[in-house]
Amino acid sequence: MSELSFEQFKKIVAEQLGIDKARLAETSHLTDDLGADSIAMVNIVAEVEALLDEEFDEVPFEDIETLGQAYKLLTEQG
Repeated sequence: MSELSFEQFKKIVAEQLGIDKARLAETSHLTDDLGADSIAMVNIVAEVEALLDEEFDEVPFEDIETLGQAYKLLTEQG
């Protein structure tokens, strides 16, 4: 299994949301600041799974507010 750096994660998120990676910080709120919806989150998780060659159990999207929280949750699941 590979490891996912925060920079790699930011690249995936930026591509999925169509925004500049420079706008992303650990404290960025996924919905309020970045406009992520549930479909974008599913796509982000799918890209992370493909990159890590890993399949995650159910991801509790309702508990994720910031980019940092999402990164921590996904890297802990891997």
